[in-house]
Amino acid sequence: MEARELRQIEDLAGRGARYLQKLNPSLHGPFETIKELEAVRIDSKLGRLDCKGISANEKIKQGGSVTIDSTYSIRLHKKAPFGVVTWESEGKVERDGQALGTMTLKMKIADVGTDAKSVIPRAK
Repeated sequence: MEARELRQIEDLAGRGARYLQKLNPSLHGPFETIKELEAVRIDSKLGRLDCKGISANEKIKQGGSVTIDSTYSIRLHKKAPFGVVTWESEGKVERDGQALGTMTLKMKIADVGTDAKSVIPRAK
């Protein structure tokens, strides 16, 4: 994305717009191709769960010359909120074909409950 395009997005969306682009490898629509993974047992806040999963790969182009080649592994169970128990990704970052580094992100369900309260004013 060119600097001018990024400024336009910031003008439309406010100060946080520049951070949205950084979330692109993590938050996006459905994967084009997925592979099912056999179940593995995972110890979590919900107990020991046998979690099937999916794996996926995708290449995201950011700007004119930066690409992130990402591999995802997501473990699922019906007891987990939104169905996700663990979520892992590894992204290899390149600019103009030159390796810049690798990003690794691992998340695991930390807590569950029914007494959540909003911090948004006027929300119920």
